[in-house]
Amino acid sequence: MTYINIKENNIIETIDAFTTRREAIKMLKEYRIASNYYNNAYLSQRPTKDYNKWIQNKHKYKSINIYFVQDIMTMENTLTCLTY
Repeated sequence: MTYINIKENNIIETIDAFTTRREAIKMLKEYRIASNYYNNAYLSQRPTKDYNKWIQNKHKYKSINIYFVQDIMTMENTLTCLTY
């Protein structure tokens, strides 16, 4: 994985991740065209610790949402059977 990190006021933040370096280079150019804020952005092989925590939490909540949707579908099927 290749990550785009940005350093602002001695704080490093990961702003994006890509599977190939070629994709990352193209996107870094797009970021720099979009705004001067991204002029301090650079490519890295490692994300920041905060990014890793965010990804872990994102997957945790995604699985909770899937279970919630499945429960709702089960309730709807049960209600449908009861009404017939």
